[in-house]
Amino acid sequence: MGQVDVKSDIASRLKACTPDIAARWLAALSAINPALAAASGRAALELLIEDLVTQVLAERFNLARAHELGARLESVDSFQPDDLQRAQEGVYDAFAACLCAEDWTRLQSRFVKLLFGMGAGFLITKIERASQFTMSAVSRMGHDLKTPINAITGFSRVILKGIDGPITDFQREDLTSIYEAGQQLLTMINDLYSVQKQDAARTLTYGSPYAVSELLSDVLRTVQPLAGERDCTLTLTATGALGTLCADASMVRWMLLSLLLHALRQAITGTVALTTFRETGELSTLVLRVTYGVAEGSSGMAGLSADLRRASDWATEIGLVTCRRFCEELGGTLSCTAGETVSYTLRLPVDSLSS
Repeated sequence: MGQVDVKSDIASRLKACTPDIAARWLAALSAINPALAAASGRAALELLIEDLVTQVLAERFNLARAHELGARLESVDSFQPDDLQRAQEGVYDAFAACLCAEDWTRLQSRFVKLLFGMGAGFLITKIERASQFTMSAVSRMGHDLKTPINAITGFSRVILKGIDGPITDFQREDLTSIYEAGQQLLTMINDLYSVQKQDAARTLTYGSPYAVSELLSDVLRTVQPLAGERDCTLTLTATGALGTLCADASMVRWMLLSLLLHALRQAITGTVALTTFRETGELSTLVLRVTYGVAEGSSGMAGLSADLRRASDWATEIGLVTCRRFCEELGGTLSCTAGETVSYTLRLPVDSLSS
């Protein structure tokens, strides 16, 4: 029998088995998540099985088509990422049970490749949907927060101008603090929205362990547009081999972004520097230091922002508070020194690193 005849014979047997395969897979999925047994879920899965059969028997493997099938699986109500592996095992077993040993041997490698492609498509679609939801939520949150803050700063400005009548020096000082705090909050919200908008345009994935250099490159690409808007120069100095990092990538990335965004808001000289190196000794440590300067000619601490005038109370901004908390959870330390320049130094211990 020729190859075309063999494939045609397998195709006819597979199509005849499609209802049985769908029933077996649905039973496996129902054991994972009972909500999938609904009529709408069953209909979607039966159509998906038919397309799976078509792709298994296709002349060439089509990765894009496999991704599309995974995206369709993501659209099935109540199907979650935790269900994916067991669902793949379920459909694998369903196909294997409905084919003879000879047919299964012919199709197994193609089928495994197709399942991996479907899994990738499912996860990519899930990430994209989550990113869109996050972007929408951040946008709504930004609008809801900025509306009352704009009202506070606007009325503060009106009173400061004396439109509602004269005010005392003490009142002027308090109103100025309220106005400046409101402006700082607006800047933080805008920065957060800008970062989230950039992240929504790409998928960020880091393995474990991951290269420190890759994470730093990603952070700088995210922050650079904001630095350009403020006419700031952003520099990176890396000394020696940085190795790889096992600490949670999202937490480390958030800490670096928080420190750099704070520095961009506070820098007066227009230069923000990120320095990194591995510190060796009794314990090995990855050091990440963000530094920015004050205006030339300023005396002592006069040019520094209010939250840095008291060394014991430097972390008053929510980004810095969160940064310190994440650092403690990773077993590291975060310190601040202030003089002619302000430096935030993040140290991650050896147990968060791999060589």
